[in-house]
Amino acid sequence: MTAAAAPPPLCSIVIPVYNRAAELGATVQSCLAQDYGAVEVILVDDGSTDDSFALCTALAAAAHPPGKAVRAVRQANAGACAARNRGMEMAAGAFLLFLDSDDAIPPEKLSTQIGAMEREGTSCCIADYLVVDADGRPLRRVSNDYPPEAFVTGFRSPSNSAIIFRRAALPAGMRWNTALDRMQDLDFMLRALSGMPDYSYVPEALYHYRMHDGARISDRYATGRPYAELFRSMARHLRAHPPARAGRGALLAAYGSRLLRSRLRMAALGLLRRLRGG
Repeated sequence: MTAAAAPPPLCSIVIPVYNRAAELGATVQSCLAQDYGAVEVILVDDGSTDDSFALCTALAAAAHPPGKAVRAVRQANAGACAARNRGMEMAAGAFLLFLDSDDAIPPEKLSTQIGAMEREGTSCCIADYLVVDADGRPLRRVSNDYPPEAFVTGFRSPSNSAIIFRRAALPAGMRWNTALDRMQDLDFMLRALSGMPDYSYVPEALYHYRMHDGARISDRYATGRPYAELFRSMARHLRAHPPARAGRGALLAAYGSRLLRSRLRMAALGLLRRLRGG
């Protein structure tokens, strides 16, 4: 008798939820429709005031395809970073993916990216992604064909869900920075990428970033660009976890230079709007 094949390593998908009852079902369904055989979806409701948590619990209680599971938890409103940190603590997978509650992933995402990591023995896999409208129609494709350190030195966002991490490759205790009201995803992803000793790249659009008129989980915070905290966050991280593919001083200097240019550009745009009376 032929022995049954061992199940693939589990992938945990962490989804923070805040007032997303209308869109969450489609997001979770895109996770459960993966052709990869071992998936847990972790829904962390961040004190929603609509029916989001009721939907989370219903999704967790529903029957799912073999190898697929949904877990749901609710916390007092503490923000997107705290919700993602709670999800990381709950995650049991060897692989980790962060997904927003209004976005989606195509069925082949996990098998393609995890397959590349398993074949090549790498710490993370980066893919391209699509920006889509509220109805899912493609608006543009974004290429992420860069090595990990280039995202850091270029102050370049790969977008959260374009990357799958091997959980063991992330520094122990690494968490999302709850001091940041904005640009938390850029901060976490660039800190994580700074320590990746190797990577795989898949030139396929394996994540759909949805543009719509509704609020995202972090949009309820006051508008701001916390550049000083972004720099402090990266500096603290690099002191504790030296970068894998570049010198610490050179990486931080390049990051700071690009961050400053971004800050000056945003200040100039704000001044221009005020001069125009906008």
